[in-house]
Amino acid sequence: MRPTRIFKAESFRLATLFALAFLTLTGALLGTVLWIVAGTERQTLLSANEADISTVKNGLRGEGLDEAIEVVQQTLGTPGTYMVIEDATGKVLAGNLPFVRCDADDFTLALPAAGGRQTKILLGRCAGLTARTSVFVGRDTAAMYATRARILHAFAWVALGTCAFSILGGLFLGRRFMAQVDAITQTCERVIAGRLNERIPIRDRSDEWDRLARAINEMLDRISTLLENLQQVSSDVAHDLRTPLTRLRNRLEAAREKSTGIVDYSAAIAHAMACSRMRSASTSRRSASNNLESRRPRMR
Repeated sequence: MRPTRIFKAESFRLATLFALAFLTLTGALLGTVLWIVAGTERQTLLSANEADISTVKNGLRGEGLDEAIEVVQQTLGTPGTYMVIEDATGKVLAGNLPFVRCDADDFTLALPAAGGRQTKILLGRCAGLTARTSVFVGRDTAAMYATRARILHAFAWVALGTCAFSILGGLFLGRRFMAQVDAITQTCERVIAGRLNERIPIRDRSDEWDRLARAINEMLDRISTLLENLQQVSSDVAHDLRTPLTRLRNRLEAAREKSTGIVDYSAAIAHAMACSRMRSASTSRRSASNNLESRRPRMR
């Protein structure tokens, strides 16, 4: 069996279509999961920023700006947290960030890393403390992007496994499909070559291939029966015609030897023709009876 034939099998094409459909659904699921995870993690970071800003404002209301600065300095010990208190002139009063221009409540901030390391992306929030001071609180989004990367890797492995399984499954089904088709084709070719006793093997699995094989075998049995009946009828006709033709020839030879005139010739020919018509009618009735008998369905 040529390997390229398997790729043309209908089962392999169906397996490929199912794989493409699964990959499409997987892509849609991946997009949904990423959207949900990104929204959830973003909201978590913003909620943490809001909680820190509320803590700083509570300190400001309690004991003034110095307490707010103290709260910021205590909060800076949390990993991945960046804060800064600044005034309107751009002076940094406290924090671990340079001056941040607050153009919106929530925004992302690129923080260049020292030593050529990857730039940090902060998701931050600004809030006013007094008329001349404001606070910025940001969270590192590296964990959020790492989670997205892990999800993408997981889905990539799932997609790769699906493609491999679909290809292997398609090859297996295609090989089995082509083996069944070859068995039917080879049997039909042997029957065409004259081996009328050939039949398609049945595996007793009660599947569609067994049903097809049984139907073709029954058809071949019926054709074989009809051919046997035809041969029998042909043999009977040949046998029935052999004797009257011999007798006709004998009569004609006798008439040629014994007849002396036109009257004797005419009488001999008329007698021979009458005998031939009677014999032909008898042979026709017998052939019709045999044909009718051959067309009757056999009892199974």
